Amino acid sequence: MRIYILPILIGFGLIFIFNFCKKEETNIPIDFKSPILDPSLNYIHTSRFQGQVNPNEPLDNVLTNAKIALGRVLFYDPRLSKTSTVSCASCHKQNFGFADNLPKSIGFNGQPTKRNSMPIINERFNFSFFWDARTRKLEEQVLMPVADHIEMGMEDLDKLEAKLEAVNFYEPLFYKAFGYSKPTLDHIGKALAQFIRAIPSENSKFDQAIGLGFSNFNAQEVFGMTLFREKANCNSCHNIIHPLVNFSETTLLTTNFVNGNMTGSGYVSSTTSEGVNIGLDKASSDLGMGNGKFKIPSLRNLDLTAPYMHDGRFATLMEVIDHYDSGIQNNEHLDDRLITNNKPQKLKLLPHEKEALIAFLKTLTDYSIVQDKKFRNPFN
Repeated sequence: MRIYILPILIGFGLIFIFNFCKKEETNIPIDFKSPILDPSLNYIHTSRFQGQVNPNEPLDNVLTNAKIALGRVLFYDPRLSKTSTVSCASCHKQNFGFADNLPKSIGFNGQPTKRNSMPIINERFNFSFFWDARTRKLEEQVLMPVADHIEMGMEDLDKLEAKLEAVNFYEPLFYKAFGYSKPTLDHIGKALAQFIRAIPSENSKFDQAIGLGFSNFNAQEVFGMTLFREKANCNSCHNIIHPLVNFSETTLLTTNFVNGNMTGSGYVSSTTSEGVNIGLDKASSDLGMGNGKFKIPSLRNLDLTAPYMHDGRFATLMEVIDHYDSGIQNNEHLDDRLITNNKPQKLKLLPHEKEALIAFLKTLTDYSIVQDKKFRNPFN
């Protein structure tokens, strides 16, 4: 009989030990230093753009290191998707400037998403989100892809709370961030928004040039900047009014508002709801905001964020320039700024002018964002 009792006793002992350890694991002290995070990291920085535009931080979600650290874990955690296979970072990869290198990202069920993934940098100074600018609150935006039936598939967001509550390491992270250990949708959204707000891009060659009178630019880059302002007329949408004001905000060379307008005194959100139709097709299959119009995107980090446009149709900057040079289609809703003599504009750029324009556009890329350990995957 003892032969049979002994395994049973051992079994009960293992169950007791397992439950004891499990209980201890869920009662991790507030100051527990998770192996996936470096507690010495300071995520909060003073942006060089502050004072020119007010950040989009709501009063009930002020930046803190604890909230940003939690948001970082959530951003990289595939458990936010229905199948626990896709994370926010699946479509916004650090090595591609927090964009994707695919024309359209792949969702949790293997299907392509509707549009190209926009880069998420300097979102602290952005006031509309998505290609169709359908929301102006970052705390709302961050949960929309999670609930999307193609992107991450958590259509019943209430289930996300219980799903994360079952993950032991979240208890101390939520408690430290919000003083409440149980995950809630409100806190999940706030933490994700905080992490995204913390991702800066303000150390490009252009940013450095502002204080140097552009003495760090070579002749080709200076020529490209002149073309940008004059012959190519890029600044009709991506305005240059004052070097520091215009080349900042959440984007470089765009306000990232709906219609791209700015004032010389800083960043003033547009009151219009109109986007821009740039004549990608004679007839628009994706109507965007309506009539094939889309938000003017950021020009920051272009050397990292290919492919381009809302559908990722252009693989290179040369293809983008060729479109504006001679490829604009006569769409009935084509923006007036792209029309000359009642026809789509023809810039007639020479090959060396196109190369110079590309050289200038590349100065808008902040390559340091790719290496910044504060924004790396904490699960690796």
